[in-house]
Amino acid sequence: MQNDDHADAPSGARFGLDGSNVFLLTVSETHRIIDRPSDRVIHGAWRKKALEGIESYGCHVIHVLEERDEPPFSYSVGVQKTSASPEVIVIGLKRPIAHFVINEYNQRVRAGERFVPGAQYMGFLEGFPVQFERVSKKYFDEYLGWNKWLYRGSDFDVLQIVYPDTDDIWPWDSLSTWFRRRQPILNGL
Repeated sequence: MQNDDHADAPSGARFGLDGSNVFLLTVSETHRIIDRPSDRVIHGAWRKKALEGIESYGCHVIHVLEERDEPPFSYSVGVQKTSASPEVIVIGLKRPIAHFVINEYNQRVRAGERFVPGAQYMGFLEGFPVQFERVSKKYFDEYLGWNKWLYRGSDFDVLQIVYPDTDDIWPWDSLSTWFRRRQPILNGL
């Protein structure tokens, strides 16, 4: 949905707000942000809304829509700035679930909890643990354009929130090519 508040959005952009702090972008729009950080996409109402979300809630959430064979993904912007904890990304979940997972992480780190790569934690996805993995900087350009804008480069840390399938099988143990493609692990290994 576009309205006059987002007149500076790229033509054809599928932009939506659910009343809080989420932008919906396509993969190609995300690459425009990364490739040309001075592009008007990160200026005007979008930039203002992101900065307001960071100030009000401790982070802003970007959701990139599924496109062709690329899974959707969501990531935080501003967590490290407001709580000195890494940003997070989750891949392959629908927007409402991804939004909840990222906001749960944000609330928990704002309350002082810290998360260790390789360890499993409950409370993010009902009935299932999640595991945190450190994201390699080689994926920052592809996945984390708004953070590169906010931090003016790649001087920030990111954890990927990884989840098992409904049979409690993790992507690295799965025989399902679909599941491994749906949730690529960005640790660079």
